[in-house]
Amino acid sequence: MTEEEKELLIEIKKIDAILDIFQAGGDLYANVATQRQLNVILAKLKKAYPAVRYKQNIDSCKGCITNFLNEILPVRDRLIRHEKAEVTTEIFVGDDIK
Repeated sequence: MTEEEKELLIEIKKIDAILDIFQAGGDLYANVATQRQLNVILAKLKKAYPAVRYKQNIDSCKGCITNFLNEILPVRDRLIRHEKAEVTTEIFVGDDIK
């Protein structure tokens, strides 16, 4: 996992509650702070994956927010799996076998 991916995951985790509600099909309300966080995530996403082509900013358009959250969910899941795999690998590699 690259440093950029780790930074991206940190930012995504800041909206975990929103993503969980969204994934469960609950009502979603994105205030200005959430919109700003989505734009921070977008910037980190573009930094971690330069091939990402997404519009400049996430605005208050419900469709824009919904589309972006739909695209972030699989990224979050993949990064969390990689994070867990790294922790497991570090434990096994770091253990002293006597």
